[in-house]
Amino acid sequence: MDLDWLERKPGSAPLVIAHRGSSGVAPENTLASLELAVSQAAMAVECDIVLSADGVPIVIHDTTLDRTTNGSGDVSALAWSELARLDAGSWKDRRFGAERLVRLHDLLRRATGRVRIIIELKAGDPATLARTTRESIEANPGVEVAIISFLPAVVEAARRIVPDVAVGYLYSRRLPWATDHAEVVSRARAIGAQFVSPEYSLATEEFCAVAHRASMPVSAWTCNDPESIRGLADAGVDAITTDWPDVALRTFT
Repeated sequence: MDLDWLERKPGSAPLVIAHRGSSGVAPENTLASLELAVSQAAMAVECDIVLSADGVPIVIHDTTLDRTTNGSGDVSALAWSELARLDAGSWKDRRFGAERLVRLHDLLRRATGRVRIIIELKAGDPATLARTTRESIEANPGVEVAIISFLPAVVEAARRIVPDVAVGYLYSRRLPWATDHAEVVSRARAIGAQFVSPEYSLATEEFCAVAHRASMPVSAWTCNDPESIRGLADAGVDAITTDWPDVALRTFT
């Protein structure tokens, strides 16, 4: 599996990944957020996937609609035709009132040839999540993607069902073994992950050294403070996910 795009070269800055697009300004997980991230020269855009009632991968972070749309209830309770009508932008700012929820297929089509998409698989049957994601990727020839998940079963399913795509394991400080560097790498390897994505406070120089000795790139999330971003770069991370990709990029120029 080619990880050249993620592995940081000597003397270079970390890859900057726009968290749910340029979500500091635009409504997260929308085409507006994607377009702003591209215009700001983000190297990749992260998005989140939840399945609709009819099995369509929808680009949304929460499993419910209430926070980021004018709808309510579970995403999985509605078909795509119903979800497509919801306002997904006004909660952020009224000027984004035309933004709608999008399918993964549509996001990938917009990104093809322009920016890599990091797909976080969130909620749904692991095999179905992986299969529908593969179908969206295959429907957009030439698109560059990677897959990440907090869920070991989803990581395993993605490695099995989408074998040509790099898969990373997300984890946070809430896990009891999160500060045990060797344990993190061992668990990630056991489920087939090819890179690790720790909460940024866990991405220390010591951890990066352990992960890199195991040939596993480190992609830290989600850091918005310039001083902390510089600290992550000094620690040796390969990529940094941020709500403010323009701010992150300016710290390296």
